[in-house]
Amino acid sequence: MKKINQTTLLDQKILELTKKRDFELMDLKNQYNIVIESAKPINIIKNSFSSLQDTSLKKETLLELATSFLGGYLSKKILVGKSNNTIKRVIGNVLQYSISTLINKFNNFKHQKNN
Repeated sequence: MKKINQTTLLDQKILELTKKRDFELMDLKNQYNIVIESAKPINIIKNSFSSLQDTSLKKETLLELATSFLGGYLSKKILVGKSNNTIKRVIGNVLQYSISTLINKFNNFKHQKNN
């Protein structure tokens, strides 16, 4: 039986660990590229629209959501305009939130009544 030299054994372990490190570094770079690609704004938008199609949301629901946001936004713009007054802007934000919530509640009530 031949006795294994400690230096040879150490060299083998170093080689194994170097290969493992290189493999993990390559895997880490691949994961980094995947994350960077998925974080691009165009890909986020594409994924959002594809998930909307997959969840079978009705066009009616999207329209109701849009009217809720638009109603609140328009009410704020009509009442406050382009004011630099902080109090008016706060009141405008509260009004926008309130109108959006009111329209949303009306839409929910309409759905419950139909079902």
